[in-house]
Amino acid sequence: RLQEYLIVCCQQGTSGGICDKPPKHPDFYHTCYGLAGISIAQHNPEGFSPSTSVWGDPSNLLAQLDPRVGVEISRVLAMRDYFGKRSIS
Repeated sequence: RLQEYLIVCCQQGTSGGICDKPPKHPDFYHTCYGLAGISIAQHNPEGFSPSTSVWGDPSNLLAQLDPRVGVEISRVLAMRDYFGKRSIS
């Protein structure tokens, strides 16, 4: 239901972006967190069903994000690998 609400009600069709709630205007803050929420809802992290769930067209599928930082999981793993090899001094 979260995906449907954000895509249908909060997505701005003419200029892009996601708003807090209709009829407000979209902004970067709500777009970032709206897309993160859609990704989390699609990929069911942390102990829920391992399958993806996409509302509407399959092209609506977003990359899976690490919900702690809002960054694509492959990027988080690369970052951990990169900084894990460096000493802190």
